[in-house]
Amino acid sequence: STFAPHGLWTRGYAEMMDQMKAEGFNTIRLPFSSEMLHTSAAPNGIDFSQNPDLVGLTPLEILDVIVDYAGEIGMRIILDHHRSTAGAGTSGNGLWYGEGGFTEAGWIEDWRMLAARYADDPTVIGADLLDYRLEKSKEMGATHTINPSRDEIGEAVLEITDGVGPDVIVEAAGYPDTFNMAFRLIRQFGTVIIFGVQTDHMVPIEHNLLLDKQPRIIPTTGARSGDPIAHIREIVGLRERGWCDPGALVTHRTGLSDVQNAYDMYEQQLDEVIKVVMSIDE
Repeated sequence: STFAPHGLWTRGYAEMMDQMKAEGFNTIRLPFSSEMLHTSAAPNGIDFSQNPDLVGLTPLEILDVIVDYAGEIGMRIILDHHRSTAGAGTSGNGLWYGEGGFTEAGWIEDWRMLAARYADDPTVIGADLLDYRLEKSKEMGATHTINPSRDEIGEAVLEITDGVGPDVIVEAAGYPDTFNMAFRLIRQFGTVIIFGVQTDHMVPIEHNLLLDKQPRIIPTTGARSGDPIAHIREIVGLRERGWCDPGALVTHRTGLSDVQNAYDMYEQQLDEVIKVVMSIDE
């Protein structure tokens, strides 16, 4: 919400980056929001006595200063579009657009602008994407994968299914936009499995989609069902018969005493995490 990197309220950016360099780090992931790129509001939460060269700059110009100084001291920058509106954490809808009036087209245009802005600057080496998860899907049998940062999901799904739509869609994200997207993309009389848990009790739905598609809807409750152990027994049985191996999704193991670090790793998508197994004995 400050439209500026955190920590500037207590230290100078150069001092912090010098410390990172001294500690042996060579790359900084630099988060930004769509709102930061377009706001007319002045950056706040900055101690200008320790950051005098940031006085009067726009949020984007502060981004330039960080990138320039990283280049001076031999560090590199990965730009991280973290959310649509200013704030903490990722966007509530699970997408890189759609909140605060920021559209998908605008999000793409923002990336084009940044790519052009830093095209000749070797300091900026990449953008934060999660292609490793798509690669894991291929390893486990997926014939097609879609990265929303490069492809429009609806167009890609319709192209893959020759304009008909999928027979079955599992909505596992738990966001209003993806909830409606499932009904928008399913083929007529197809099946939508609702697995994701919504934050709000009431979620708007596009009523015409139900009338047009007439889908079969299967809600699933997992651990809240009458016999949650039954699901575990079933997946164990599938594994014993060689139909699937969920163990292939495990990328990290830790003790129960380290549960917070495991959640932080998953939330921040660190170290190419997919699934973390925790042992109650550690």
